[in-house]
Amino acid sequence: MKRFLVLACCLGCGSSNGGGNASADAGGSPGVTPDASAGTSADAAPTPPPVDAPDQSHYRTSLSSCWTDVTCNRALLIAHGGEWVLVDPPYGTTAAYEDAYADAADAIKADVRFSKDGVAVVVHSSPFQAYEIDPIDFSCEGASVEDMNVSDIVACQWINGEHVETLDTLLSWAKGKMIVMLTVKVDATIPQTIAVVIADGATDGAFLEISTNAMTTIVPTAANHDQVYYLVEAASQADVATLLAQADPRAFMYEDANSDNFGGMTASAVTQMIDGQLHPAHVRAFSSIASVTAAASDHEALWDEGFDVVMTNSYATGHQGRIAINTARGISPP
Repeated sequence: MKRFLVLACCLGCGSSNGGGNASADAGGSPGVTPDASAGTSADAAPTPPPVDAPDQSHYRTSLSSCWTDVTCNRALLIAHGGEWVLVDPPYGTTAAYEDAYADAADAIKADVRFSKDGVAVVVHSSPFQAYEIDPIDFSCEGASVEDMNVSDIVACQWINGEHVETLDTLLSWAKGKMIVMLTVKVDATIPQTIAVVIADGATDGAFLEISTNAMTTIVPTAANHDQVYYLVEAASQADVATLLAQADPRAFMYEDANSDNFGGMTASAVTQMIDGQLHPAHVRAFSSIASVTAAASDHEALWDEGFDVVMTNSYATGHQGRIAINTARGISPP
């Protein structure tokens, strides 16, 4: 496993957990042909054939396997910016994503911005911050992504010497490996991000993190918005009510936007809301751990509260917590 993280990166995210039964191979048996000699009743309804249970075994690579299924009881863990450790590797770099994959993360979180010439790139800060950029790369430090062409952006080097990558490159790398959570840094570019996810064939492997306001105003007018999934930040019970009233099936998960139990609800009230309102509406719940020194028990507490998905800045201990929860639930692999 990786070393503990020692420096936090600025970021924002959410919260989630659900109920049900995970199955490594949930194939159903075919319907049985009735015995011709058995009597029938004119008033009796025909017995329907067994319905195959959903296949939840591809939880690392397919949103339709567990992620969008409220009956899936698997605790899921997202590595925020990958599995990063200061500069070895830094937040949001290919090396951090590769380490998260190697160490069994269920998903990674990546930030999306668009260049001046309209290309999606994986960059957290704009302007680039001094602690992110290679100290000898004077051409990029302090420069704003939105004012640069993509050819100049991908020439920029992170502090470990890696180059900035395009979203196309990241989605291509992640396909068949693990899910990607895309934090859209500028609301106005949500329609463009939707288009990239669709064009890259990643609609079952990537989802967008957006605000409640964007979900109710920008998304409904975006072309092909109903082909992509959304994690929606909810800062309060009022936001949750707004989203439930909108009832968009693609808003598959609500995020505890400030990691404060949706604006200060008690833990028991959150559990009741998840079990009594969100899951019956086929919506999952998401929360996050910002601390880089959080214990495994801090992560476990969120899953025990009812959140389906937890995102962490402390991947090593988050991974320990996920294993403990899934083991206790009888889920394999944990």
